[in-house]
Amino acid sequence: MDWRQIPLAQSSYQPRSPGVSVERVRNLYLEANPQSTRAPASLLGSPGLKQWASVGTGPIRGMEPCAGLLFAVSGSQLWAVDSLGASSLVGVVSGSGTVRMIHNRTHVGIAAGGEAQAANSAGIIGLGISGVVGCAYQDGYGIFCRAGSQEFYCTGLDNMTVIDPLDYSTADAQPDDNVGCISDHRELWMFKQQTIEVWQNVGQAGFPFVRSGGGFIEHGCASPGSISKAENMVFWLGDDLNVYRAAGYQADPISTAAIRHMIEGASSVDTCTAFTYSQEGHEWYVLLFSNLCLSYDITTGLWSERKTRNMTRWRASCYGYFAGKHLAGDYSTGAIYELDPNTYWDGADMLEREVITPCQWADSGWATYRGIRLDCEMGLGLVSGQGSDPVALLSWSDDGGRTWSDERSATLGKIGEYRLRAEWYRLGRSRARSFRVRITDPIPIGLFGLYANVEVSA
Repeated sequence: MDWRQIPLAQSSYQPRSPGVSVERVRNLYLEANPQSTRAPASLLGSPGLKQWASVGTGPIRGMEPCAGLLFAVSGSQLWAVDSLGASSLVGVVSGSGTVRMIHNRTHVGIAAGGEAQAANSAGIIGLGISGVVGCAYQDGYGIFCRAGSQEFYCTGLDNMTVIDPLDYSTADAQPDDNVGCISDHRELWMFKQQTIEVWQNVGQAGFPFVRSGGGFIEHGCASPGSISKAENMVFWLGDDLNVYRAAGYQADPISTAAIRHMIEGASSVDTCTAFTYSQEGHEWYVLLFSNLCLSYDITTGLWSERKTRNMTRWRASCYGYFAGKHLAGDYSTGAIYELDPNTYWDGADMLEREVITPCQWADSGWATYRGIRLDCEMGLGLVSGQGSDPVALLSWSDDGGRTWSDERSATLGKIGEYRLRAEWYRLGRSRARSFRVRITDPIPIGLFGLYANVEVSA
C-alpha cells in the first residue's frame, strides 16, 4: 500500500464557517523536533493535575506565595499553607468571585469582593477601600484600583497594612472606568474599559506615581482576571474580545479570527480569568471561561484547549509557584494540584487527549480511504488496570464536524509492545473529511503523524 501523510492539527481552529476546516488540539501541545528526527514535530500530552493539598471547602479563588507560605483563598476563607501542604485558617475574605493577590515579603494584599485587605499568618486587616477590582505591587507600594471610577490608591511604603485615603490619583486621560492593573518593568499599567494608561514612580512627595508621556493604548480590557504577564510581556483579553500582548506601548493581537469566534461563544467573558506559567521549556498563557479553556503557547505561538472530561471547562482555576512546584487551584472544590507532566489524570477525572486533523479535500472527485495509520509512541501501557491495554479511538466527519462517525479502536500496545502499529481499514469515501483521534487511557502520549492509504477518483 502507498501511504501518504495527513497532517495533524498544530492548534485549535474552530471558525465561524466549519465547512472551511475544523481543527482541534485538546490536552495536547506541539513541540518542534530537530531536523534529523522521526518527525518535524510531536504532539505531547499536557500535564495532569496531581492533588497536593486540600484547603477548606472551595473553590480556590486565588493563591499567592509570601514569607515561606502559600496564601490561598478557599471559598470565603484565607488559609496559610506550608511547603508540605499543611494548612491553617487565617480569616475571612469578601465575595465569591475571583481574587487578585500581591505580596511585599511580609504581607499579602488581597482584592476580593470589592474590598482591599492585607494579611499574614496572624490575621487579616481591612484597608478601608471599597469597590476594589484589582491590585499590583511596585517599588514597595501596594496599588489598588476601584471599579466604576478612575481612582487608584497606594499603601504605605513597605507597609501593606495601611492606605491613607488621600493617597490616590485618577487614570483620567479618557473618561472610561478602571478594569484592573498590573506592574511590569517597573511601570504601572492601568487597564480601563476602552484604554490603557501607563504610570511610573518618579519618587515625588505625596503620591509617587505620574502618567508616562508615551504610555497610552487605545484598547481596553474585557475582564480584570484576564490580565497576566510572562516572558517580559503583558497579556489580556481586549474589550473587542481579541487577546493581546503588549509590544512596547502597542497592543499586539495574538488571537486568530477562529479563536475570537470561540471566545464570542464562551460564557462569563467579563469574569474570565487567566494565569501564566513555564514548564518543560514552554511558556503558557491560560485563559479560562466557565465553558472553555484556551491555552496559548508563547514559545510556539500556537493555541490549544484544556478540558477535564465530563466537565464544561478545565478543572484548574488559578496558579501559584510554591515549594518548587507548579500549583493550580480547583474551580469548585478546595483541592490544590501540582501540574505534573507525568500525571495522566485531572484529579480523579480521566485526562482525555483529542486531535482533529485539517480537512482533507478530494477536489471535485472522491477519496476512498482504504486504511489509516497513526504514527505514535507504542508499547507504553501500564502494568495493570486502565491503561494496561490502551487504545486510540478514530472517528471522522464528512460535513465540517457537524456529525461524526462511530468510533473505532486500535491498540497502542501493552507494555513493551513497541513494534505494533495503530491502524484502521475500510473507512469509506468522502469529498471532504476530517479525522478525529481520541486517547482516554492514562498513559504517556507522543503523536507524530497520521497516514492514509487513499485512492482519489472522479
